[in-house]
Amino acid sequence: MKLLGLAIGLAALAGCTSTVENDDPTKNATSTSSNATSVTSTTAASSGSGGAGGTGGSGGGHEGGAQSQTCLDMQDITMTNPLLDAGPDGIWSAGETATIEVTLTSPQDTFEYPGIVATHGSAILSPPTSENWLFGLLANQPTPVTVPFTADPQAPPNSSVNIVVELNALNQSCVGLASVTLSATVD
Repeated sequence: MKLLGLAIGLAALAGCTSTVENDDPTKNATSTSSNATSVTSTTAASSGSGGAGGTGGSGGGHEGGAQSQTCLDMQDITMTNPLLDAGPDGIWSAGETATIEVTLTSPQDTFEYPGIVATHGSAILSPPTSENWLFGLLANQPTPVTVPFTADPQAPPNSSVNIVVELNALNQSCVGLASVTLSATVD
């Protein structure tokens, strides 16, 4: 089973907590500094199968939930340097749009329409889901990918939000790919 390597660039996220996890506990790493914004990253290699007995499941749109070749190709892509850009003052205020950015890197040319899907469960952010897709990634060429979210102008001060950013391929339901959760406060 392949494991994805995932490095978190903390320089762009002044004052955050970052955790990298995978299914080998000896390879987990954590870095911490001093503010309330945090980032948690998770990688997991896909097992290549989803549903049981050839029915159900959701691994890539194939019978039984088996992962498509596209999803299998996506396993080697890493997601690094998660950043929530709240503008020049660094404070995400009610009514403002913040940009989530991650960097995708593939060890080989990948033209499977890789991208990110960012979601949250908060009533104070819109849209509920933000996506950004690329035509492809060139081998070993880190590529930033961004998505925007706007805080409701009536958001109460100090509202906490969690945004989950997941690697995926356009029109696929890949499981077990790199993901990152950013926790932020809307002031």
